[in-house]
Amino acid sequence: MADRGTPETWTPLRDSSIHLPDGRLLAFAEWGDPKGRPVFLFHGMPGSRLFFPDPVVAAEARVRAITVDRPGMGRSDPQPDTGSPTGRAMSSRSPSSSAWIGSA
Repeated sequence: MADRGTPETWTPLRDSSIHLPDGRLLAFAEWGDPKGRPVFLFHGMPGSRLFFPDPVVAAEARVRAITVDRPGMGRSDPQPDTGSPTGRAMSSRSPSSSAWIGSA
């Protein structure tokens, strides 16, 4: 069995950001299998895109886990309308509709 390391030693396959159509910056990290099925993990509070429970398990399951900094947290810009459920949903919807998810 491969050494799994500890959460303190794990590093993402990719740690980057994109500009959303409204100009805001959205930071994200990728973990697991870069050619695996994309799955989003939205962190709780406190948290960040740099937290992932176990990238070895994700790779073994052939999952490309994408963790995203929520609006206004980490390196992601705040969203103007985060006070309503609609505002939060729109912010969460943007990453999956972006072209960058299509391929590793």
